[in-house]
Amino acid sequence: MSTKKYFITIGFTFSVIYASHRSEEKETLWADLVQYVRDYPTLVESPWYLAGDFNCVRNTSERQGGQITRARNMETFNDCIFRLVLIEPPTSGEVWTWSNN
Repeated sequence: MSTKKYFITIGFTFSVIYASHRSEEKETLWADLVQYVRDYPTLVESPWYLAGDFNCVRNTSERQGGQITRARNMETFNDCIFRLVLIEPPTSGEVWTWSNN
C-alpha cells in the first residue's frame, strides 16, 4: 500500500500593530486599517493576521488596574474589528498578558 503526502501552501498577510496610547491616534489607526482594506480588497481574499499591542481593550473585563478605559475607545476599537470582520483567537494560560509586576 502506498502513502501519498499532500502539502498545501496557503498565502496570508501578517501585520504587526503597535498602537499609540493617545485616543485620537488610535482612532486614526482604526480608520486607516479599514481604508487599507477598501484600497486593497485582495488582502482579505487570504487570511490576514493582525498581532501586536493595540493599546486598547474590547470591554472593561479585559482591564486590570490603571485608568478606566473610555467607552469611546472601546466603541471605536470594536467597530474596527467588526468592519474588518476580524476574529479574536481564543486564549489559554494566564488571564493577563501584561502587568507591571
